[in-house]
Amino acid sequence: MALFKLVAQERSEFGKGAARRARREGLVPAVVYGQGGVASHVAVDAHELQLALRDAKGIIEISVAGKTLSCAAKDVQRDYIRNSVKHVDLVVLTPAEVSARSAS
Repeated sequence: MALFKLVAQERSEFGKGAARRARREGLVPAVVYGQGGVASHVAVDAHELQLALRDAKGIIEISVAGKTLSCAAKDVQRDYIRNSVKHVDLVVLTPAEVSARSAS
């Protein structure tokens, strides 16, 4: 099990055009949700995310606006022609889930 730390930027623009602009800048649009909180829309570095997604059971620590969340990838949309990630859904893990993933 590996731990990956990513710095994310909050997104204020949504839609196809905004997602394409983010991808041109080397970012991947993502949604972080779970634990009864409101879903937050972020963008993370494409290369760092690609490395983090290599380990299926890895824990991804997202730092957004001074707040750190432990997450796991729930859904990943890929562009198989360009071999890149188009979008990712991240679910927030509880401390119990983090320790269970760490133990395995």
